[in-house]
Amino acid sequence: MEKDSFLHKKTNITITNTANHSQRVTIDTPKKVNGLSWNLPRSVTLSPGQSKALPFEADLSKAFLKDGIHQGYLTLVSDGKTYHVPYLFMKKDDDYAKISGFELYQDWETTKDLAYRFYLAEDVDRVTVELYRSGTMLNQGRLFTLENPKAGMVKGEADIRLPELAGPYVVVVTVEKDHKKTSYPFPVRFKSEP
Repeated sequence: MEKDSFLHKKTNITITNTANHSQRVTIDTPKKVNGLSWNLPRSVTLSPGQSKALPFEADLSKAFLKDGIHQGYLTLVSDGKTYHVPYLFMKKDDDYAKISGFELYQDWETTKDLAYRFYLAEDVDRVTVELYRSGTMLNQGRLFTLENPKAGMVKGEADIRLPELAGPYVVVVTVEKDHKKTSYPFPVRFKSEP
């Protein structure tokens, strides 16, 4: 049995009343999950133009919380309108993809040859991107390397001088963190110019 350890997380969310009348905001407590409990304000009343930072707290128990990614929404209701504030956290970092949604495309709006974007689940030491011809898996070269990219959506342009790109390729993205490397393949297709 895993030794229980508790984690307490607190963040403040600032709410602003942009209406010209007072508003009462109520906060619904999310559905109960084993190993997760919330400590949220029940409601707050704001005068016109008033802002207020509200504490949102979560207590996590490793012994009862399932491994994986946990996500959902905190629901706020005001003047008959419902607002959803997303939350996301994970327990155990071994079994999830550190990169997802990789896109590589020729962008007519840029002066560079290729534009890219992808989502990075956590801060890492290095991301290396190499291009392979689909079918033969012949290495077409390293496209770019990013040092110390931060978690979140990563976008950029790569100034790459490769022969004409047309047809199917495979991009292999290698993520390095704490001297550990993990590679992820992503299919890409380039259209030939008319």
